[in-house]
Amino acid sequence: VGRCQVFFSSFRGSPSPFIYTSFSWLPQRELILFPLFCYLHAMKIIFVCHGNICRSAMAEFIFRYLSDINGVSDRFEISSAGVSSEETGNDMYPPAKRMLREKGIPFSHHTAHRITDSEFSNNDLVIALDSSNMRNLQRRFGCDKKIEMLLERDVEDPWYTDDFLTAYNDIYRGCSLLLERLLSS
Repeated sequence: VGRCQVFFSSFRGSPSPFIYTSFSWLPQRELILFPLFCYLHAMKIIFVCHGNICRSAMAEFIFRYLSDINGVSDRFEISSAGVSSEETGNDMYPPAKRMLREKGIPFSHHTAHRITDSEFSNNDLVIALDSSNMRNLQRRFGCDKKIEMLLERDVEDPWYTDDFLTAYNDIYRGCSLLLERLLSS
């Protein structure tokens, strides 16, 4: 196989970047044009709470909704998991579903599970919903810089507080700030 040279450019003044590729076995004037989006992967984000039936599942659907209404859903792959396996196989908790429905956030069937080693390594960001989740993630995976808190404080667990409105508001705010930060960088 011949040597390949790749460089980035905009095509005919288009703001969308393209990759021009020339192979040594082709005449230099014959360039192959590929859209850059073919080479970039969507940012993978996983939200993590204790059992993956309330907060992280809500965050998954809220972030999907926010990225969709902002026209950038193709730039993200969103999922959720828990640090515990005690809820594995369960659907999202009914009061969490009710809150999403009341707020107009679309959601689908959800199956709770514990975060896997593969999920951790394949995601660009691992977003913890509280400091206990953060410590559990760091204990299991090390102090990796891709582990972050959604907010600078805990999103209280509505399983215990029964305050799904406050949890929703905190998660919505955190997801909005995260999306804004990611789009501006």
